Amino acid sequence: MSDIFSYIGGTPFACQAFDPGRLVDLVSHRRLQLSGGQQSSQDELIQPHCGRALYAARARHLALEIPLLCLTARQYEQIRTARLDIADICSSWNQMYQLPVDYFLVDDGRLSVSCGLVPQTIFIGPAAFLDRDTLLEAIVHENAHIWLDLLREIADLQDPSDQALYTLPSGTQGKTLTGVLLAAHFATSAHAYWSRKPTRPRRVARLKTLHQYASDCLDAVKDAPGLTEVGSLVWRDLWNYTKAAYA
Repeated sequence: MSDIFSYIGGTPFACQAFDPGRLVDLVSHRRLQLSGGQQSSQDELIQPHCGRALYAARARHLALEIPLLCLTARQYEQIRTARLDIADICSSWNQMYQLPVDYFLVDDGRLSVSCGLVPQTIFIGPAAFLDRDTLLEAIVHENAHIWLDLLREIADLQDPSDQALYTLPSGTQGKTLTGVLLAAHFATSAHAYWSRKPTRPRRVARLKTLHQYASDCLDAVKDAPGLTEVGSLVWRDLWNYTKAAYA
């Protein structure tokens, strides 16, 4: 598995050498296998609806389905312009933000949510649209999950038999090892985005919070026996990012 990790150039958003096209190729091949060869092209295989269909049965079994509620035209436009802003500020992310992703509304009080068994699908809550910075970070946050979940389609981050549960720095309990890595990854991705934006007191404070959050997540699972080879490599990349950010 380390060969695959070397082939794609490391962890999405954390490594400058990461090659989005290579990971997309590997995911497409995996989905082709899962579909029994029924899909005919990479363009079809990498569409969100294809990913959702392939994993739908498992998502239902685990009660992970979320209603696909439509956004308003104004909300779609807010997301479109926010995505353009993100890709403009972080030009190295441009190719990752060209990945097909479906956006829907979530009305259960959450700011935003995504799920590995509902690939390339992001749900944004009404509150995220009330503040520009909140929406920007929600999109960065969930796109980080989308890309790490693509990696998880081809390589587990933790041993499936590992039963250890962790508490996130936010106080959220019952998180798996993978869940902690996902949390650390979103925090480093959001940190990378805000570090490129013009300095404002609110954003400086947010940078410190995100860095501490990522560091605490990584400390919690350092040398965890349940990490797979790829999981350990992701941990290493995120750890290196947090150390370099304030070197």
